[in-house]
Amino acid sequence: MRVRRYTPKDEFDVISIEFLSFKDPFSHKGFITLYYTYPEGFLVAEVNDKVVGYIAGIPDKSKQLHIVSIAVNPEYRHKGIATKLLTELIHHSKKVGMEKAVLEVRESNRVAIAFYIKHGFEIKSRIESYYSDGEDALVMVKNL
Repeated sequence: MRVRRYTPKDEFDVISIEFLSFKDPFSHKGFITLYYTYPEGFLVAEVNDKVVGYIAGIPDKSKQLHIVSIAVNPEYRHKGIATKLLTELIHHSKKVGMEKAVLEVRESNRVAIAFYIKHGFEIKSRIESYYSDGEDALVMVKNL
């Protein structure tokens, strides 16, 4: 497996993974915006030249990295791909001066919550009705 920066040619693969992974998938336009906003924070994982996962994060002026999305193709989960993506993005973010990483996760997504806790994130707050179906989000933060 190798992790590299996203390029526009990865768009179809990333959108496919997004739709396989989430009830409320990110839009095509959203991914383009992420790429042009902060290309250094948009990474993909490849296995045998096939994109099987991605992570996207955007820094803010308060030295926080907002992790917008992370997903792995269901056929490739539980192989360390999400860990590698998260580790690479956090490593880069620390190098450029980010002090915290923050993300939102569905309250019902116990697998994701456990994953983030395993990687040093803590639940800091809840945002009521964050998702379009009315589900709350948990805000998780990691000091870098």
